[in-house]
Amino acid sequence: NVDYRVVTVHPDLFETSIVKLQEDEVDRWKNAADGMGDTLYGPIDLSTVQSAGEIIYPTIGCPHFVDRTDTSSRTFSIYVKVSTTEYIGDVRLERVDDAQIVYPSKIGDTWDTINSAREITINLPSDAPVGLYDMEVEKGSVGNWISALHAVQIVDGFSSPFKFVQITDVHIGEGVAADMEITVLGETIYSYTFYESPDSSYHTARFLAILDRINEVEKPDFIVITGDNVNYNDEDSMKAFKGCLEYAKVPVFVTVGNHDRYGLVELTYVAEVVGFPIAELKM
Repeated sequence: NVDYRVVTVHPDLFETSIVKLQEDEVDRWKNAADGMGDTLYGPIDLSTVQSAGEIIYPTIGCPHFVDRTDTSSRTFSIYVKVSTTEYIGDVRLERVDDAQIVYPSKIGDTWDTINSAREITINLPSDAPVGLYDMEVEKGSVGNWISALHAVQIVDGFSSPFKFVQITDVHIGEGVAADMEITVLGETIYSYTFYESPDSSYHTARFLAILDRINEVEKPDFIVITGDNVNYNDEDSMKAFKGCLEYAKVPVFVTVGNHDRYGLVELTYVAEVVGFPIAELKM
């Protein structure tokens, strides 16, 4: 019954503590879900959650950190899933807090065979304000922008000590029966039938309550979510999970667990819905 773990990393040691929310911290989120008539995914409105677009890195769940004091750190690559001939114009960053715009310079454009995507190399100005940014890329034609939320965190030097929060086993969505089978060279080496019908009411609401406390109390440098993000991999559950991530005020790194691939042959579906780098998730 742990809601999250706080880890503070010093040069020669680390400190850790576990946190359990009080039920009154969760109640307002439960009440909001009740008001929507959706105890499974509420208070997230699935119709407002942005589907994964052509920007496959960086993005929510797999952001990029930039130290503006380090010349080499200010130059990095982004990956856009478009053809070799399609128009790519400007790249811009919009700060989440106040919509301030930063325009990096574009200094490279090549084809990346691993991700089957365009690799666009950009350089950020040294005076880019610190903060968490959405990324937008002009694609196809002038004035047509595609975006990736919470994609870039600009810092003024990497702090020491630093603090992060770990969350795990959020389990959003309904649990259902699932057949798992692993084959190697056509031979089945492992098979498993998973049956689960848990009461998943208010899992989304509780996740939002956790993020709310982290935003207001912990204020970490970043968050790590270590798998079993949904009970079963379906589009609504993944969208609800992503909608919760958009509420975080710091960068979030996400890994996947066994529940996140129930019903899947490979993890490309997770990538398509949430927006993680596809090449890193294929198995």
